[in-house]
Amino acid sequence: MKLLNLHAHNVFSIGTIDLDLEDKGLVLITGWSNDENNGNMAGKSSVANHCISWGMYGKTVSGIKADDVINTSIKNAKHCGVTLHFEGTDGELYRIYRARKPNSLVLSLRTVWSTIGDPSLEEWQDLSKRNEKDTQELINALLGRDHKTFIQSDFFGQGRERSFLALPGSEQKAVIEEILPLNSLEKWKDKAKEELRLVEQRVEVAETERCMSHERERTALSHLHTLQSQEAGWDTNNAVELSQVQKELNKILFITENIEEEIETLMESIPSTPSRTLEEQVVLERALSQSINSLGYKIDTLTGDIDRRAARPEVCASCEQTLPKDRVELNAEALKNDRVKREELLAERGEKEAKQYLAASMIAICHEIQGLEATIKTKDQKAVLEEKIRLFTNVGNPFAQLVIAADTQVKEEQTLEEEATLRVIKLADEREHYRFWANAFGADLKTMIFNQVCPYLERQTNQYLRDLDNSQIKVKFRTVKLLKSGDARDQFCVTAASDTGSKVFELFSGAEKQLTSFAVGMALSDLAGIQVEGASSFMILDEPFLYQSPENCERIINFITTHLVSGGEGGKTVLLISNEDNLVNLVHDRVHVVKEKGVTSIA
Repeated sequence: MKLLNLHAHNVFSIGTIDLDLEDKGLVLITGWSNDENNGNMAGKSSVANHCISWGMYGKTVSGIKADDVINTSIKNAKHCGVTLHFEGTDGELYRIYRARKPNSLVLSLRTVWSTIGDPSLEEWQDLSKRNEKDTQELINALLGRDHKTFIQSDFFGQGRERSFLALPGSEQKAVIEEILPLNSLEKWKDKAKEELRLVEQRVEVAETERCMSHERERTALSHLHTLQSQEAGWDTNNAVELSQVQKELNKILFITENIEEEIETLMESIPSTPSRTLEEQVVLERALSQSINSLGYKIDTLTGDIDRRAARPEVCASCEQTLPKDRVELNAEALKNDRVKREELLAERGEKEAKQYLAASMIAICHEIQGLEATIKTKDQKAVLEEKIRLFTNVGNPFAQLVIAADTQVKEEQTLEEEATLRVIKLADEREHYRFWANAFGADLKTMIFNQVCPYLERQTNQYLRDLDNSQIKVKFRTVKLLKSGDARDQFCVTAASDTGSKVFELFSGAEKQLTSFAVGMALSDLAGIQVEGASSFMILDEPFLYQSPENCERIINFITTHLVSGGEGGKTVLLISNEDNLVNLVHDRVHVVKEKGVTSIA
């Protein structure tokens, strides 16, 4: 956070002031009130504290806001406000204008600047949001601090309700949480949980699609097998018929004296006359063929139903709802019965196929007898038989194209199932990814961050106490509290003890409390500084050092000069508000304010 310039009018006790804040080093703010005839209530805090805090955050360190900031000592004041120029965390120049009568909050970005330092030649882009809350959030982001963090890390002295060490452990932890990016962790965790919820829904949909695709592939495969069987059966029947015709033709071509004897031998194989046996067996074979096809359809349908229910016995096949336990048990019993029924159908089909084979054999014998008889009667059937052979040879299998189409369908369904499976695997990986981050951004990561931060804050605080020549004071930051019973409990706490004095912060002297609080605040400021681009280059010390000895005052000024002004990179500004004689003589750069008739101005 780097403030560059302050302009204020008609706020708090101020009339109109302009104060350069850029790279001023240590500046002592002193004052005198002609109204009270003393150095108190001169408006020092109004100039170097209230105006700046209210201008940045809309309220002072002590919480004063709204119309309470108006200087009522100025009669008929039509306008009051503060303008602050500052360098944002992104290195750009910004301007805050906050006012009452009328109420206004404007955040602007300088887009064109004057090379000769003429403000009238500058151009500004309004970044204000639709409401003041959103505008303030943007200001906080650009400053790198919100009001609470500013008070604990860049402000020390009067106006603050309680020092960090006086806060209960829960509030101390809350201050550090405001400094650390834990709010971002919470947002990231919520985002990961939302993405996890959405991807789980997509996984469920993908699983359903994969199951449906698998069922379609099984059905298509079953249909293909049926058609392949029918194709093979047709080829077999066609071959048999072709063989019979060829045989008849051969008999006609090679008539021998043994034909009658052959006919007599074949007649012994059939129960009746050839014509009657043929008629009966043809009818029987057709009936058996139809019955076998019907049984095949029933078996395929029952097999698909059995497989589907066996794969997901706990889900209703019709509505996809989870079944109660009693229904699952009933379905298991029904599934068992269906399997028995399928075996019965398979056995029945086997018996009928055997009968069909026998009937086909009988038909073949009858055809052979009739052929032989016809051969004996006449040789004129030669041309007819040769034509039949030609037809049998040239005719195509009617199931061939159906098999090709069914095979294509099976391959398409297999491809779709593979794609659905890959989607499920990919979504499952994505689900595990979001599940990991939803857990990672939770309490475990916060605890780890706090465990890392506590040693840092403790090390910085105690180093600052040593730099202030008060190494007898030790501050500890802990995430575990030891109870009187000796048991440990997870609880954030900060304790301070003196090797030469009290072991409890509340019993420290006023001077010890001020120095210890200052050292802790400096450590918090360091922690806040590493969260943004560079540490803060601005600090307000509003009469934080009272009751200090001349030696301590000299140590404090040396510390401020060494660590706050000269330390680090870039110029810094520290406003020290005090009329303490022990401090006044140690600081060369001063701003003196005077209050006359309720109005403060810079002398």
